[in-house]
Amino acid sequence: MILGCYNLFTLIIAEIFSAFAFSLKDISDLSLISESIPPTSKKSEIFAKLTSKGLSGYYVLNSFSLIISGFIFNINGYLPIVISLILVIVSFLISCLFIEPLSSAEIKNRKDKEKQMNKKEIAISDLKVALNDFKDYFKYIVTSKRLRALILFSSVMYGLITVMVTYQVSLLEELSVSASIIGIIFAVLEIISSIFSKKQAKFHNKFRNKSLMVLGFLASFSCLLAGLAGYISSNLYIIVGIIVFALAIKYAVVGIYHILIDKYFRNFTDENIDSKVFSAKMFFNSISSALLGIIASILLEFTSTKNSLIIISLIFIFLFILALTYMKSRVGLKPKEYSKEELKFSDINTTVSNK
Repeated sequence: MILGCYNLFTLIIAEIFSAFAFSLKDISDLSLISESIPPTSKKSEIFAKLTSKGLSGYYVLNSFSLIISGFIFNINGYLPIVISLILVIVSFLISCLFIEPLSSAEIKNRKDKEKQMNKKEIAISDLKVALNDFKDYFKYIVTSKRLRALILFSSVMYGLITVMVTYQVSLLEELSVSASIIGIIFAVLEIISSIFSKKQAKFHNKFRNKSLMVLGFLASFSCLLAGLAGYISSNLYIIVGIIVFALAIKYAVVGIYHILIDKYFRNFTDENIDSKVFSAKMFFNSISSALLGIIASILLEFTSTKNSLIIISLIFIFLFILALTYMKSRVGLKPKEYSKEELKFSDINTTVSNK
């Protein structure tokens, strides 16, 4: 649709399709990974290692694509889109080889069910079960103090990351940095994310319950430093150097954060509810990024990118203080410190019984 785009309306429709697809992907890939891990007391750590490995690989591939797209965009603006289309087709072909992670007992039950009922009856039965389950899962997600706290922090952090994605390019463009150089800069930054995504376990072991707090304030600081760069020096190379250093902090934070937050959301959930939890996270993240994105856009109408970064960083520092205050007594507790309702869909009991 983008390749055949001839007006703004077509581009908006293409972006809607893209957003819908990525939302489904972000929900399903985490659930598939989680469900592919057999019951074990180390399931959370295994989940973090697998997602870390996948995300690290993504950052490396993304760095190469940034370098290539930065140069070929100067040749023809459509070429990066053509290459993206090719990669999407490759991804689609890989996904066709995926196998649903069902146990032998679940496969047998499904076959027995298919023998006893026709396809229409199975569809109606599955729909009724799905609706009943949705009510229970939605009620749990809404009433869970732990999940509400995580969703609040995740929404603020995702909003900051989204705003920075827009501001960081605008900031460099205002300094007349060429597209090819911008591509190289962000390629290096993606490598930094890849490296630090593998360090998430060490980071978590060092800061424990303060991990999210440290990540939140580091991200806000990087945003503030990038905005202050123009006031610290008048030399273009020093300004760009400070901005790149600030963005390096942000990319290191992002590399660690995405692994940890998904790990925290997956904790105390089983395969029946994990996808619903990830859906709730994505839903509120999207609302947050949209609202904060509008605020960020309005700021650019009245002032420069560097001033907007300073203002937005102060706003996020305030939001992080509120979120972390709310989280203090709700997240990071030991399993025995949570209520039975909080552990209603936890796979901890399953793990213990399997030992």
